[in-house]
Amino acid sequence: MSLSVTIPARTNDGDAVSAGDWYPAVAPADVRTAMRLGETVTPERLRAAIVGAIVTVNRDLATWAALQGEAGYPKLEDVPAGQVDGTSMIILAWRRAVMSYAAADLLETHAEISATNDGLQRAAEVALPVEQHRRNALHAIRDILGKRRSKVALV
Repeated sequence: MSLSVTIPARTNDGDAVSAGDWYPAVAPADVRTAMRLGETVTPERLRAAIVGAIVTVNRDLATWAALQGEAGYPKLEDVPAGQVDGTSMIILAWRRAVMSYAAADLLETHAEISATNDGLQRAAEVALPVEQHRRNALHAIRDILGKRRSKVALV
């Protein structure tokens, strides 16, 4: 008896998504791997989610980025920051924000929902990771801005 295993070809995710002149480009394959998206997400949907995430993150950081540019830093990578594994902590946080927003968008819109109890269970399971990805993105943005992560409200 012999066993034959077919390994599907790796999806070609295409070129990196440009985030403009000031921010670094984002490689879709890196997002797919880091966020464990698997092959069910098409390269087109992945790219669209990354573009949307970049728009959201860059909009959230627009005022801060303008101040950094005025301070003489021509690119995000030039803004002074500590290093982790040879990479700026600001770059790491920016990438984490983009990847997390992209993953949240994909999970939210790619839920396998049906009218059955199994479909409802899957939808409930996806809701928690979506909020976790959004939280991670917000934490990364707050890290860049130097703001605290917690919000306190009087009840």
